[in-house]
Amino acid sequence: MGSTLPPWPARCEADNLRMLKWLKHKLDEITRTENAAVNAAVDWEVKNIAIVRALERAEWGNIGLLRDELVDLTGCPEIVRFINLPKLRRGQRWVACKKSPTAEAADDVLRIRGLWRTHYGKRKRRSTDGWSAEQFAAMFWKVGVQQVIHRVKKKRSR
Repeated sequence: MGSTLPPWPARCEADNLRMLKWLKHKLDEITRTENAAVNAAVDWEVKNIAIVRALERAEWGNIGLLRDELVDLTGCPEIVRFINLPKLRRGQRWVACKKSPTAEAADDVLRIRGLWRTHYGKRKRRSTDGWSAEQFAAMFWKVGVQQVIHRVKKKRSR
C-alpha cells in the first residue's frame, strides 16, 4: 500500500473508504507483529490476517469465520458444507472463545486511535471529520457500533 495518508477530514464517502482501507492495512501489520510467535509456528505463509483470526476462532469451536474466509478465497459457496468441527468424545465440550468479536473490536478502537495519534497527531475524529474509530472497528469485526462504544466505555472504567 502506498505511503500516502488518507485525508483527516473526510470530504466525501470515498475518503472514509480510503481511511477504512488504510486502517485495515495498518491493523493487519500490527496484528502480524503481535502474533509473530503464532505465525512462526505456522509452517505455511499466511497472506491474510483474517485467516489467522478465523483459525484462532475455529480452535475454540467457532467455525463460522473460517467457513466465510474459505468461501472468499475459493469463490465457491458449496465448499462450506465440507468444513465441520471434529467430533468430540462423550462428555467433552468446546471451550468458549476467550474473546468475543465485540471485545476484539474494542481493542482495535484503541489501536486505531494509536495509529491516528502517530500519523495525524490526533486521537478522535469529530462527527464532521468522517467515521469514528468505533465505526471502523465495528466494520472490521461485523458487530454493532453501539456494542463497540459500550465495550470501550466499559474497558475505560476498569
